[in-house]
Amino acid sequence: MKKYWLTAAASLLLFMLLTPLGGYGGHHVKFSVANFVFCGFTYFSLRNIVPSEQRLTMAGVIALPPLLICIFLHSLHFSDTFYALPSSLAHFTGIAAGLFLTFANSLKKAVFIPLFVAATIWGTTTGYDFWTNKSFFGTYTGAVNEQISPFDLHTSDGRTVSSASLKGQFVVLDFWNTGCVSCFKKFPLLQEYYTQYGNNSKIKFFAVNIPLLRDAPGQADRIIKKDGYTFPVLLADNKQLQSLFKVNSFPTVIIIDPSQRIIYRGQLDGIDESLRELAEVR
Repeated sequence: MKKYWLTAAASLLLFMLLTPLGGYGGHHVKFSVANFVFCGFTYFSLRNIVPSEQRLTMAGVIALPPLLICIFLHSLHFSDTFYALPSSLAHFTGIAAGLFLTFANSLKKAVFIPLFVAATIWGTTTGYDFWTNKSFFGTYTGAVNEQISPFDLHTSDGRTVSSASLKGQFVVLDFWNTGCVSCFKKFPLLQEYYTQYGNNSKIKFFAVNIPLLRDAPGQADRIIKKDGYTFPVLLADNKQLQSLFKVNSFPTVIIIDPSQRIIYRGQLDGIDESLRELAEVR
């Protein structure tokens, strides 16, 4: 019984040590680390246990602490923790992988290990990008097809940019606010795209600021110019525009086609290929 308690305590300690990765490195990083760490921990905990039934019991002991914590956290705020769900499940896929390796012969191990590593790497990169899009933007790829209602935006000097004036062009709108740290981290990439495609008459770029109550008049425009960015900034009068475009998190990038339909809602990182294709449209 003592070995079960010690193993459960070690599993709990590993879980707690890995938890900060979700905040510092990101949940995609935690996904891969948790997968590999719990796979290794499970395998080395079970490999010297001879009776198969005891191996299954020990695997259950390893899984119990993270299972109880994850059920509690995700059931308490499921919608808020939806993005973190794969990184939570990685503890258990790692345990399952470690359990499989204790029963597998050398040939099966030789086949399984590269597949497990490849699947983990895919889940950490492309897979988690898909999940991020689904969590924050509603689709796995960002591709949508939605008609929008007419709208107006304004420049810092009071000029109006209406949806009617943008008709016939592809329009990239990067929604942000002054309290969004991630938004500022993405601005260099937006500037890169603007520099590359800004002279193309078929594509327009705008950083659309959703104002916060604390914002001073002209603050958004001053921030952008102070940091040396040259892409144009538009201001929304209120949060109705945020609802119109179904922007639920920041930053969110929207692409509107010439017929005034939204064809993309997602991350800025995901539009590189789309921009190349749009630039070639005649």
